[in-house]
Amino acid sequence: MTSTGTGALTEREKNVCVVENAIGVRSPKTSDLASTLQKMEKTRRSLKKQHGADSESDMLLLAPCGKYELVYATGKEVVKRDRSDSSNVKRIARGFYWPSWLVNAGISFAPDESTNDSKNIKGAVENSARCGALELRFRGRYEWIPAARKLSFNFYEMIIRLGSMTLMKRELVDLRTVTSQAEYFDRSEQIRTLPFFIFFESNDSFAAARGRGGGLALWKRTK
Repeated sequence: MTSTGTGALTEREKNVCVVENAIGVRSPKTSDLASTLQKMEKTRRSLKKQHGADSESDMLLLAPCGKYELVYATGKEVVKRDRSDSSNVKRIARGFYWPSWLVNAGISFAPDESTNDSKNIKGAVENSARCGALELRFRGRYEWIPAARKLSFNFYEMIIRLGSMTLMKRELVDLRTVTSQAEYFDRSEQIRTLPFFIFFESNDSFAAARGRGGGLALWKRTK
């Protein structure tokens, strides 16, 4: 982590240090990490309100690309009010470090070369969970909208493998009328109805986002 010219870390740099420590040695406590992620999300929103969608801050947020390993996740936030002070409202996110020693969960994004120069980026997405030699994979498509920091996606194929042997491969939608998953995504999907993540941090080390269901997720970039 590089500090400012004064030698003192900015609030954002402090938060990034906390998160980088979390993906490295799984510290701090889950509640403290949730609080840090909430602060980062709030800061990102504030900057967007001040400077607009095309602010320098949003432009510095990298489009999700490559392979990521799930490190931490929360459920939907719970609102807690102070009985003695009704104006004191806290949003508590109850989270946990993902047990990667038991089940390794990852996600990868591979942008299409043809969309690299366009405003929105489309590509292939793959979600996986592996326990020993047993692996479950979902493959599909995504669209990244930089101005909204929003990544919408859907899965069209499920694969179960045991080592190098494929036990099952099944299409989740009828692709007989199209030539590819990309064509189906472009022709048949309504982006506003799809699952999505709103990213508030994405860099060379990690990515953090809030899902459509309201939970937070933190991934370590592995490639």
